[in-house]
Amino acid sequence: MNLKAQNRLDDAEPLLRAAVEGNERIFGSEHPHFADSLNNLGYLLMAKRRPDEAAITFQRALEIQKKVHGPDHPHTQITASNFGLCLFFHGKYSEAEKIFRRVLEIKQRVVPDDHASLANTLNNLGFAIYSQRRLEEAESFYRQALTLREACLDGNHPELGNSLGNLGLVLHETGRYAEAEILFLRELKIREQQIPASETLTALAMNNVAAAQYHVGKAEDAEKILKRHVEYCRSHFGEENELTKAAVVNLSNVQARRKVQPPKSPQPETL
Repeated sequence: MNLKAQNRLDDAEPLLRAAVEGNERIFGSEHPHFADSLNNLGYLLMAKRRPDEAAITFQRALEIQKKVHGPDHPHTQITASNFGLCLFFHGKYSEAEKIFRRVLEIKQRVVPDDHASLANTLNNLGFAIYSQRRLEEAESFYRQALTLREACLDGNHPELGNSLGNLGLVLHETGRYAEAEILFLRELKIREQQIPASETLTALAMNNVAAAQYHVGKAEDAEKILKRHVEYCRSHFGEENELTKAAVVNLSNVQARRKVQPPKSPQPETL
């Protein structure tokens, strides 16, 4: 996150906290307006990478929404999903998995089979399972999410890029490097069209393409993309950034015919 964006978040936090306090005072602690203000604060805390505080905030909002709307209401399920992500970022993968399974069960009852929000839940469930190293099971959910997104999203949508990258990671880790390369190349094409919003994800996608190419014996192709990767990271992040340093190491490794560092972590999603 750049400094300008961080400053905007810092400016917003006292305003959102004042809204929480005001809505509780005016409407009471079980009113949906109060829950909405808690949700807004939770989103901000997640954006500021404070998942512990965000989890408490989302949990309060979730308790209110269950009482007011019921457990199957879309607002309740959105908050439940975000609470699950907070648990995930605390390393509570099995607890997050339970929440995502419950959200998926409800969505499958109340929304059409081709509804885009199903893909978010499938992705996040795959993410929780992947993090518990149940790769075969994670692959199944990632494939379902990708199939749904290919059917209902534009071909350059960032969430489609997430699904391509996440499935590619599982394929790479299970030795299916040629299949992973195809997905990583598709992801990279999407990411490059979304710069600057996707500048970090573009760098990670370049790394992942190179790793897959190296493992299928395309060392020269991997070296070419890593040269681009190094220049890209220097241009966007500076010489001292960790992504730049890792890119330089990977290029050196490929030139010496050593292994590229493994692909980067999958992408979860808020709703």
